[in-house]
Amino acid sequence: MKKIQSSFLPAVIVGMASVLTTGLAFADDVFVSNNGNGSIEEIVDGGAPFTFISPTSNLNGPTGLAVNDGILYVANNGPIGGGFVAEYSATIPNDFLGDYAVGLYNPRGITFDSAGDLFIANQSSGTIVEITAGSPLDSAGTVFASGLNFPNGLAISDGNLYVGNGGSSTIDQISLSTGLFTTPTFATGLSNPNGLATEGGSLFEMNTGTNSILAFSSTGTPLAPVVSDDTTYMNNSKGLAIDSEGDFYVTDEGDNSVTEYYPNGTFKAVFSTGFSGPNYITTMTLVVPEPATYALLTAGLGMLFVMCRRKKALV
Repeated sequence: MKKIQSSFLPAVIVGMASVLTTGLAFADDVFVSNNGNGSIEEIVDGGAPFTFISPTSNLNGPTGLAVNDGILYVANNGPIGGGFVAEYSATIPNDFLGDYAVGLYNPRGITFDSAGDLFIANQSSGTIVEITAGSPLDSAGTVFASGLNFPNGLAISDGNLYVGNGGSSTIDQISLSTGLFTTPTFATGLSNPNGLATEGGSLFEMNTGTNSILAFSSTGTPLAPVVSDDTTYMNNSKGLAIDSEGDFYVTDEGDNSVTEYYPNGTFKAVFSTGFSGPNYITTMTLVVPEPATYALLTAGLGMLFVMCRRKKALV
């Protein structure tokens, strides 16, 4: 009896895998907290902004944002001790899932580590609160670090937590494993640092006081600024995020807009509709098959089906 060579089917499977990996595109969703009206705006892959979470929701002065495992986390000012972090679906508009963290003191930046632990900058108490992965709703968490000076933005890279201190105009580096601060201070002499972001081993900071995006090496050495003194598109800018292409997004609270810069710092686009006191910002990258990929994948599956039937008939 004739048999299909055993090497054929693996070749088909490998070919299909190649199609899948080479025919993929990346779309960046950008979420922006509207502190002025209690809403969240979304920019999908450079399109026009639209309201993702409406002002009629339970938000109260939204600030920090983070996406983890398909969930959008939103920090909310609230009264002293009444701040919280709310959970929403990151793909379904206005899909409120519950309050994840409660009892906060004017929370600002929030971020996740690789284990899924959430870190929250408690601005009024000068602390960082940690909510461990798997915690139930309405968690109070534990104090991870204290003694900070009006902490704003947070970022995590290479086992360290970075905190922008608005009161002392510094950036602290704290080891995630030990909770110890790096000495000397990671960066000093700033001007009201707010949003932080990491990319390629470097740390980037939204220097609100000078309308600049500053850069630092992993050891705290100042690098050439990405953007310097841009008064055209920065007016009380606080939020900073980086997408999958390395573009920078900056919120402009004074002009109610969001500006996008190329990785080299040159202006790319400005989004100026639907914002009311845009505060913090985060990105979510989605993997999207190219249109041709669907056709190739369908053809590959059809070929695999036919060959499997032939093998069954001939063996």
